[in-house]
Parts: sequence; C-alpha cells; structure tokens
Amino acid sequence: MQFDNCAKFNGWNANDKLQYLRWSLTGTAAQMLWGTEGMTFQQLVARLRSRFGSLDMEEKYQTEIQCRRRRTDETLRELAQDIRRLMMLAYPGDRSEMSERLAKEYFICALDDPEFELKVREKEPQSLDSALKAAQRLEVFKNAIKQRVGIRQRFSRQVTEAAELTAESLEERVAKIEWNLREPQERSKVPPKPNKQQPNKRQQNFKKNDKNDDKQTVRAATISNDDSWKDQMMKKLRDLEAAQQDAEANSK
Repeated sequence: MQFDNCAKFNGWNANDKLQYLRWSLTGTAAQMLWGTEGMTFQQLVARLRSRFGSLDMEEKYQTEIQCRRRRTDETLRELAQDIRRLMMLAYPGDRSEMSERLAKEYFICALDDPEFELKVREKEPQSLDSALKAAQRLEVFKNAIKQRVGIRQRFSRQVTEAAELTAESLEERVAKIEWNLREPQERSKVPPKPNKQQPNKRQQNFKKNDKNDDKQTVRAATISNDDSWKDQMMKKLRDLEAAQQDAEANSK
C-alpha cells in the first residue's frame, strides 16, 4: 500500500514501478529476484503475494481470530490492533459495515471476562473503536475502585493490629503487677525449716508465743496487702477497660 501510494504521487508507469520495486526489496524478499529478469511488474507482485501474502489462507486467520484471547500483560489497545490485523487477513478487501461489527464482536469475546464483557455490551458499541473506548473507560474505573478498596483494607488491618498490641501490652502490665503483689504473700506462706535439736518445754512455750505473734503479724500484713492489692487491681482493670474502649473507637 505504501508503494502504490508513492507510485501514484510520483506518476510512475509500469516500468518505473518494476524497477523501484526490485530496488526496494530486502532480506528474504530480495532473494526471490533470482530468475525474475523477464517478469513484468504484475508478475513480480503476484509472486510476492503468493510467497508472503495471505492468499488462500483466509480460513486459517478466521480460525485464529475466533480463538483470540487477551493475554495477561496485553493492553486493550494492543488487543484491538491485533483484531484489526487479523480482520484484514481473514477478510481481505472487505470494508463494509458488517465487517466492522464482526470485528467488534471478536474484540469483546477476546476480553475473556464475562462480567467485563457484559458491561462493555451494555454500552452498545457499534464499531471496534467505540468498543475499545468503552472498555478502556470501564477498566480505568475498575482499577481505581480496586486500589481504593485495597487501601481501606490495609488501613483497617493496621488499626486492628495496633489495638490488639495495645490490649496485650496492658494485660501484660496488669499480670506483672498482680504477680509482684502476690510475692510477699507467697513468701509468708512458706513454712520455716524445723530444728533438728529437741527444745525443752520452756523454749517450746517461747516459740509458741513467737509463732502466735508472727501469725498475727502475717494476718495483719496479709489483710492490708489484700486491701491494697484489690484497690490497685480495680484501678488497673478500669484503666484496661478505658484503653480497650479507646482502641475500639479508633478501629471504628
């Protein structure tokens, strides 16, 4: 097509077109020039078309365009361009309105996403270009919504994790305080080691009086420790509840 356009612009005749075409061929096409010295321009074009063209291969390209599906790393514009190329090869010379609608149908089917295909069909495109524009617009909206939902999910997960860490740290502090308060009581409950020597009765009476005094002292200390421990535990529990309520409010 570029060669025909250049020939028409310059006003070349058949001999000029033959010489310019023979000069412009490169690569594998240039190797076909062997034995073509007596060919005319039309004969040389026919030989090139039989070697490189899509003559008698329409069914192959029709099957290929029917099985065409969008790849994971392929953009919508690249898919539409490939559908256009396959249409040119599968239906050469057909530029009717029916071929344009057929290209549109092949493009929508190649999206390979039933939900996305339905949304594109709801726009009622009449051509391949209009279907491409509708699909691009819908894909932009879909990606924007997906990104916004992902940001919200990450933020809510971070808030929840922070609240759980705060609650765990408060519970650990309260557990440590409770253990520190219970240590003197547990030490007071440990019985003293017995003496191997047998004491006399007077010493036994003194020891009994000392034990009674020690028991009264331990009871008084235990009662005072219990009261202070209860007060401290109630205060820590109130602080823990307030912290949990703040964490729940922040997560909401």
